[in-house]
Amino acid sequence: MLLSATLSKPAKKTNDNPESSYIRVKIKLSVSSNLAQKLYLAEFYTKTQVFHKKMSAVEVAEFIKKNVPTNFKNCVERTETEEITVLANKKGEVTRLVKKIKKENALGGGTAPKGVAEGNDNGGTPDSVQKSFNRKIL
Repeated sequence: MLLSATLSKPAKKTNDNPESSYIRVKIKLSVSSNLAQKLYLAEFYTKTQVFHKKMSAVEVAEFIKKNVPTNFKNCVERTETEEITVLANKKGEVTRLVKKIKKENALGGGTAPKGVAEGNDNGGTPDSVQKSFNRKIL
């Protein structure tokens, strides 16, 4: 299931296609949406304005299929298990990169930074720095 997608690096503008005036499009799954409906919120960026639109899963799939790589040369799609990057160059060659996402990163969590204990309450300061700081003050 698609969680989010970002389309960027627009191709040359054409007058017959309204999507060519956008410089970036961000699409994300609506937090309040029912899983049965799967509503997505799309943000269309121009140089000076942002337009919002609600889209269904079918509309999002059609939009991405229609605009990548013709109108946007870069597309990053994020699902629960992987991040898919579609890149297109000037010659029209398309590269698709797939990166697996670890389960804790997909949920926004993760492990503590190096040097920080799980239970310490020192504001995120690494243990070695915190200990030397305590020694200088005491």
